[in-house]
Amino acid sequence: MKESKFIEQNKQKWIDFEKENHANQHNPRILSRFFIQITEDLSYARTFYRYRLIRVYLNDAAQKIFYGIYKNEKSSLRNFFRFWREELPLTFYKVRRAFLISFLVFVLSFLIGMLSSANDPDFCHLILGKEYINKTIENINKGDPMGIYKKEAAFNMYLSITLNNLLVSFRTFVLGVFVALGSIFLMIYNGIMVGSFQYFFIERGLFWESFLTIWQHGTLEISSIIIAGAAGITLGKGILFPGTLTRYESFKLSAKQGLKVMAGITPIIIMAAFIESFYTRYTEAPAWIRIMVILVSLAFILIYFVWFPRRQARNPAIQQKIKETLSANKIDSVKKEILYSHQELVSNTFKFLRQFSSKYVKFIIISSIIYAVIFCGYFYIFYSENIESTYFLFNNIYQLFNYQTYPVLFLLNVLIFLQFLLFNTMLVRDSIENDHQKSAASFKKILLSKTFFNHLVIIILINLPFFIEEFWGLLIMLIVLPFLLFWMFASSKEGFNLFKGISYSFSVLKPSLSKLLGLYLKLLLFSFVVILLMSLKQFWFFMEIIIWNVNLQSDFNILLNLFIRIFIFSFVLIFCISMIYTGISLLFYSIKEASTAIFLKERIQKIGTKKRIFGYEIESN
Repeated sequence: MKESKFIEQNKQKWIDFEKENHANQHNPRILSRFFIQITEDLSYARTFYRYRLIRVYLNDAAQKIFYGIYKNEKSSLRNFFRFWREELPLTFYKVRRAFLISFLVFVLSFLIGMLSSANDPDFCHLILGKEYINKTIENINKGDPMGIYKKEAAFNMYLSITLNNLLVSFRTFVLGVFVALGSIFLMIYNGIMVGSFQYFFIERGLFWESFLTIWQHGTLEISSIIIAGAAGITLGKGILFPGTLTRYESFKLSAKQGLKVMAGITPIIIMAAFIESFYTRYTEAPAWIRIMVILVSLAFILIYFVWFPRRQARNPAIQQKIKETLSANKIDSVKKEILYSHQELVSNTFKFLRQFSSKYVKFIIISSIIYAVIFCGYFYIFYSENIESTYFLFNNIYQLFNYQTYPVLFLLNVLIFLQFLLFNTMLVRDSIENDHQKSAASFKKILLSKTFFNHLVIIILINLPFFIEEFWGLLIMLIVLPFLLFWMFASSKEGFNLFKGISYSFSVLKPSLSKLLGLYLKLLLFSFVVILLMSLKQFWFFMEIIIWNVNLQSDFNILLNLFIRIFIFSFVLIFCISMIYTGISLLFYSIKEASTAIFLKERIQKIGTKKRIFGYEIESN
């Protein structure tokens, strides 16, 4: 069919569409009919008139209809049911991995709470509070061990429990903004508390009675807290791993998903409080009724939050929505030829870390183990008589740079820095330039290369300021660090010696100094947040539990606890420096493109090689 005949045949239908589209009140049913007809015409035009303007017009018309249908869809009771039937299960399917992480963290913490209570009877007093424990013991002596649930009027109890549980759940969610660590901390604390509480009754031979009473409401209540932890982890994931979105847009998307999850568990929290306030108090109820309440609650959680989302995900329409979400968050490789702002470079840094997360995590874990083994071995050999004081001395990450007291730390830090920064250099260079074979071959000769020598000298310069007074040493190091790291990567990438590398780095960096500083300050701020969170008492709650269960009465126990502490310090240190160095390495490629315009020249040469219609690239067969 000729194009003119095709247009004449369908012209009136398109005119009617234009009239409907410009009307103030759109009828979704009419728009849906137009959508089917227009998309059929578009499919025909794509086949026979790919190079003609009619294809562009129909494509634009189909988009207008699509947005018109969903933009003007009115809220109704149908939308309410759609949320619970489709939207919430779909959202929960998307965050299923976060739910698994939250569940495993809680279970592990629960077991630690039980083990700690088994090893030390006073542990329950520390976690649950002496007042609560004494009151419960008093109830046990009276023959009513679950009397704590009858202490006040049901309605007043219902209001206070509902408010408390909502605050706990939403606090767990909101603290996910601290790169998910805040949510994980609260999950750890709640898990240990519940485990300790359960063992308190097991120890007194009241397991069955406590189980039938506590888990009537606890099944829904604890499940809600675990799901709130998944929402918090999702929130933190959106900040850390934005995919192709900007960090702000990714944060908005993850926050929206988290809020949907929180909206979904709010009725469950209210119901759990209702059961606890109005029904749990009847401890004399038959066991089979209480078991039924627990089983029905558990079945509801497993069906609606585990089975039903998977079933809905098999729905073709919902599968399409999942594909759209995945494509929007797909991790594209970072390109060396494109000019990036420092905001985009921050996003690309985390994108790169996520893209090679398995390599980074494996390498950082191995490096941290090596660091901790050498550290503990040295101090055990030369300071065995004071090994316990050494454990308490190294109570923060900055003590790893206490060169004035322990000069050997300088040598250890230089060797570890050299190891992971060489790895970082080669990983960035290999992945950005797609030259793995050449780099793999050169890796065997790296000990004799300029890259090794350049890295060694610059890493020594990074560590030297710590030999002076600690505050000024840290300040000097933070000031010079971005310039030294840029110098390191630029010299390695271009194959220059240090003297030529420093002049080259200065000339390249001079017009882009603000971009370097902006990138560095943002990554440094993120590093400080991570270190600050690591310094909180809540972060070391697990360490305190280990100390509580393993008395520091032998050298082995002290070394074990020291090893864990140093491993955590080194892991955080290596991650933060690797993150900053990765960002600065990516900045080098962006600055180089700005000065050489290699990619721009290639694009200029390709002008005219691709056919376009009014700015739209012609679709390939």
